[in-house]
Amino acid sequence: VYLKSKAKNDTDYPLLNGPTNVFFDNQFVTNSTMEYVASGEEFWTSLGVDENIKIEHQLVRKYQERTGVFNHATKWIYEYMITLKNNKPTQENIEIWDQLPIPSSDQIKVILVKPEEKQNNLDKTELNYLKWVFNPNAGEEIKIPLSFAIEHPENIHVSGLE
Repeated sequence: VYLKSKAKNDTDYPLLNGPTNVFFDNQFVTNSTMEYVASGEEFWTSLGVDENIKIEHQLVRKYQERTGVFNHATKWIYEYMITLKNNKPTQENIEIWDQLPIPSSDQIKVILVKPEEKQNNLDKTELNYLKWVFNPNAGEEIKIPLSFAIEHPENIHVSGLE
């Protein structure tokens, strides 16, 4: 988990691009680089790894099904459990990003099974990125089930599924 901060250059001078040293709570966090930021402009900066927020992405089950009577197809189903734990003493705003596989052929279909795309805190992009937004309270743990299916004609070999 990486901590990001939105800041504003509220000085009368621009912030020039170049190497930076990042400090958080008076502790050195990392070296980074910064792009040019004009006076009055808002920008995002990374504050390094946040050890107090834990994310676990665990494969629960993977299995194969055969479908179709005349046009046989193979379907692989992947089931994951994503666990988010807020170990901070405050409520936090957290974004979780994941990505579904991107098929290399129109004959290969990737179907999001769970959660449903219309879930309130889930956004899915054209490139199959998934983004959840949560605001867990201090000490709260959230479990997010994720499953998807990859379906393809039986006569097509798809590498990396077995």
